[in-house]
Amino acid sequence: MGLDVEFYQRGSEEYVHYLRNHWEFQYLFFDQNPEPAYEGYDDFLVDADVLDRVAVRLARQMIAVGLSRSDVPDTLPEGFCVRRPEVAYAQYLPVYLRIVSDLLAAEAEHGPLICSWSA
Repeated sequence: MGLDVEFYQRGSEEYVHYLRNHWEFQYLFFDQNPEPAYEGYDDFLVDADVLDRVAVRLARQMIAVGLSRSDVPDTLPEGFCVRRPEVAYAQYLPVYLRIVSDLLAAEAEHGPLICSWSA
């Protein structure tokens, strides 16, 4: 069983980010009891407040393992969207912060995003 997650703009079928099996990252969103995007669906809204809280948690986790903002890549590594089980969660932290930065930029331009997921 896998976890597929897409963050996209309202009214668009094109996603801003797609992730598969990045459970730990997605729990940062689930833990906030997000507001449903549509009645009867699991999709939820992701606004700047949610993204800011996730960014703070990621930054704290990075500090705890000796990483800093300078470790955040400018772009996503190739093939990143699918979580490799042999890679430790801590190694993904800088890339997760990159994703949150991208999502914040999209949210600032287009308003709250929608997170669609299925497990």
